[in-house]
Amino acid sequence: MMRAWSSRELPPCCARKIRPSCLKRPAGSRVPLSPGGTLCLRIADALGPVYQDSQFMALFPRRGQPAEAPGRLALAVVLQFIENLSDREAADAARGRIDWKYALGLALTDPGFDHTVLSEFRTRLITGKAELSGASAK
Repeated sequence: MMRAWSSRELPPCCARKIRPSCLKRPAGSRVPLSPGGTLCLRIADALGPVYQDSQFMALFPRRGQPAEAPGRLALAVVLQFIENLSDREAADAARGRIDWKYALGLALTDPGFDHTVLSEFRTRLITGKAELSGASAK
């Protein structure tokens, strides 16, 4: 079972706070700052919702404890790769960095996810032979 995700459904108060603050480099970021904001912010603005949960439905059971939204996890894994972050650092970024919250469509108060979720998601992709297509296994 998956939790639904629709990126960019931020409450208006969060969107107003996120955009201006993303013009500053987050503490500890390894990615250079550009005039348009962080790379994470530019990716989110340029690509919008790249991954949809429906692309990953075949990788998740219909019953059981709800999983994190796979569309969000797929984007988190891409951002993790771009910034060369460990799973723990990526989970911390989703929990505490405002540009990641914006890109992942998280509210400012969202607690994010545990770092082990990223490894579990990558395992599902490989097991389901969906790692290259980013879509559900046929």
